[in-house]
Amino acid sequence: MSSWFNNDSISGGETIASNGRRKKLFVEKSDLFRIEKTRGQLNMIPHPNNKGGWQHDKDNPVKLKKVSETPALRVHKLVVTVKGEAEQKTFFLVDRKDLSIALEIKNPAEGGGPAGDGSVSLRR
Repeated sequence: MSSWFNNDSISGGETIASNGRRKKLFVEKSDLFRIEKTRGQLNMIPHPNNKGGWQHDKDNPVKLKKVSETPALRVHKLVVTVKGEAEQKTFFLVDRKDLSIALEIKNPAEGGGPAGDGSVSLRR
C-alpha cells in the first residue's frame, strides 16, 4: 500500500531535485533539497551548492506547514528567505496522490496551480 494511505507521503529522510529553472521560485535545474523530520516538524533544506537563491541551511531550514488536504493532493506552505530580496517569499510544496511533487507559487487547493514560471516539478 502506498505511503499516501499511511498519512506520510512526505515523511522526511529523502532528497528531491528541481526538474527545471524557475526565476519566480528562485530555483535552478537540478537544485537539491533534503526533506527532514525533527520532533514532528517537516523541514526542507537546500543543498549548499544549489545555484538558486534560497538562504537556508541545516541550521536554518525551511519549515513546511500542511495547509490543505484533499483526496487528490496535500499542500504544504513554506516561507523562504531569498538572497537579494527584501521580503520573504511564500511557496507551496504540492504532494499528489500519484506521488508526484511540485513547488508552486499558488496553492492549487485554493484555485491556484501551475502558472508557467510559477511551478516546477520535483523528482524524488
